Amino acid sequence: MRSKIFRRALLLAAALSLLSQPSTAGQRELELGFVPMTADATASDAAKTCLRQLEAALKDNDSEIVLQRIPVSALRKQASKLGGDAFLSWTAAALRPAKSRGGGTDFDTLILVDCRPESRQLDVLIDPASEGLVRLELRELPLDRGTLTWVADAIKSHAWNGFSP
Repeated sequence: MRSKIFRRALLLAAALSLLSQPSTAGQRELELGFVPMTADATASDAAKTCLRQLEAALKDNDSEIVLQRIPVSALRKQASKLGGDAFLSWTAAALRPAKSRGGGTDFDTLILVDCRPESRQLDVLIDPASEGLVRLELRELPLDRGTLTWVADAIKSHAWNGFSP
């Protein structure tokens, strides 16, 4: 009786281990374009730290995400937004050219971020694979690791929505 239960347990464990193996046919990573909306030369040290922490939280424990930084100057040129208009007012149509990486590949999601810890302000514009833009505006919150992890989780949730490998 014990050997029968033991064999069944081994078979069940083997079946579960096969089911838990990641599939690879047609699978690819989620590709995110990350744009700090303040140029490095004018960003404060606190803002740079905030951006690095948000980037780390986006990549944390997620090997299925590829994150590439895009300079704000390149994004503005591609989006034809060379003036000083607020990025939170931009449209998906304006961002469409910036999603293109050339060679027939696009970013799945663009993430535009303005992080200002000194004024307790964080603005994020997400252009995910699904239709529509997502705007996150945080005010009067400390931009600590906990807040940035929460924001990263919200960004990833929107980025995965509508993604098709």
